[in-house]
Amino acid sequence: DPTKASHVVAFDSEIDKDEDLANEEKREAEGQDPEKLYLRTVAITEPLSSGDAAQDRVAMAHWWYWPPSYDEWLPASDVSQVVETEA
Repeated sequence: DPTKASHVVAFDSEIDKDEDLANEEKREAEGQDPEKLYLRTVAITEPLSSGDAAQDRVAMAHWWYWPPSYDEWLPASDVSQVVETEA
């Protein structure tokens, strides 16, 4: 019900470029998780034991628009496997 909405989302041609929207739709169609788009992988650890190495790996994720104090360790399979350096 629009009368109960707390926010209004409007298209802005200066910000919402058709190319960006098309890329977002493509990622969604390919089943990519949009949550992974708003973080960068800072580091990936290797497991200490020789068990299931892929399952034991964890990655430090930095969330865009948040201070480093919000960085967190996540399963490496949940984030990009490319470690990005700070710009």
